[in-house]
Amino acid sequence: MSRVLKDQTSLNLKLTEPLRQDRFSTQIHPIRERFDAWAQLLAPVVLAENPQRDFKACARAYDLGRMHYVSTHHDAMYHQRSEELISQSGIDHWLLTLRRSGTERSRCGDTVLDSQPGSLDIRSLARPFSGETSRTGCVFIFLSRDDFVSLAPLLDGANHRLLEGSMKGVIRDFILSLDEVIGDMTVADLPVLVNSITALLNAALEPCRSKTEEARDVIAASLLDKARSYIHANLKSPDLDPDTIGAAMQMSRRKLYYLFERRGGVARYIRRRRLLACHDAIVDAADHRFVSTIAYEYGFTNAAQFSRNFLAEFGYSPTEAREFNLCGYRPIEKAPATFTEWLLQVRNDG
Repeated sequence: MSRVLKDQTSLNLKLTEPLRQDRFSTQIHPIRERFDAWAQLLAPVVLAENPQRDFKACARAYDLGRMHYVSTHHDAMYHQRSEELISQSGIDHWLLTLRRSGTERSRCGDTVLDSQPGSLDIRSLARPFSGETSRTGCVFIFLSRDDFVSLAPLLDGANHRLLEGSMKGVIRDFILSLDEVIGDMTVADLPVLVNSITALLNAALEPCRSKTEEARDVIAASLLDKARSYIHANLKSPDLDPDTIGAAMQMSRRKLYYLFERRGGVARYIRRRRLLACHDAIVDAADHRFVSTIAYEYGFTNAAQFSRNFLAEFGYSPTEAREFNLCGYRPIEKAPATFTEWLLQVRNDG
């Protein structure tokens, strides 16, 4: 009993911990090195250039589990995301941007985006683009393709376009309010926060359905996206493994392992997606099945091993997840060393 109470106390403490804030400022660097420090931070996302000698920039960032939140202010600069950078970085998130001040003009293919104060737009980091900004302040919300598969066609259909319509003001006000209070939020607040942003985005993107066919053609060009789509569609299949994926994709094992290298490997990726699918079902108030039944549906035939894997992945047990309606988020105490590590962090099996 004492062990149970101790574990419960530990879980409650994790839930009440404030979200870790990661900060960056050019002001701690010598003047000649300030822009280089900023460019190095952004290097996994864009190649940045700036004609100014004395460049100022600062950022606040929060890991929200299935989303990542960044608030920035920086001087004018040019930026470019090339095909080569996309391939090297392994980052293909979507980016929801709220511009609080300043302007930007950017181009993606034949699409030109003019962003003004108050503008909201969606960008795919799987597509090349370039642009320039004035001195500006923005809030960015990064959304991983792995965690928002159901929104993929809508988000890609809205790529490099301003969000318009009645929901624009609702989302803008929500983000502005969030920016004021996010520093006081705890891990326990994340389920409501992430679900709220997802629901708002889904409503705002509904008018973009007409562009989804074009978006699907673009995404189909990505081998990684094809492989991920196949995995998501076959999570319940007992035959899902690197061999069946390779055969379906007509891809060698070597190529497949290379694609998923930054995500901990193919087997690790499959296990994590299955655990996340189980997690979503376990915390679903409308799903009253036994945890063991849900686990078995996704290929976990050993209940004890499933519980150990679940605990290693999320930091709490399946029973605790159901009881506390947790969101599949385990705080990482140590700040990531790079921006890429922050966005692509893979929880170790502990």
